[in-house]
Amino acid sequence: MVRIDKNMRGALIAVLVLNTFVCGLIAWVLFQSYRQYQDRAILVTANLSRVLDENFSSRNRSGPPAGGPNGYRSPHILSA
Repeated sequence: MVRIDKNMRGALIAVLVLNTFVCGLIAWVLFQSYRQYQDRAILVTANLSRVLDENFSSRNRSGPPAGGPNGYRSPHILSA
């Protein structure tokens, strides 16, 4: 069995503790990034759902949208 002197043992323990800390920090950053993308996906899905719901409900009520057949309303035209 290999004998490790006290200085090497302390250095080895310090390296292991530092590696554990760095791995934990990396895991925490990755988890936060995952949560951020997950929250953004939920927000984008909700916005898309709202826009589609408004689009389909306006078409069912009054035929084509007020802006024309493609639904485009020029910002320069004011509706009365």
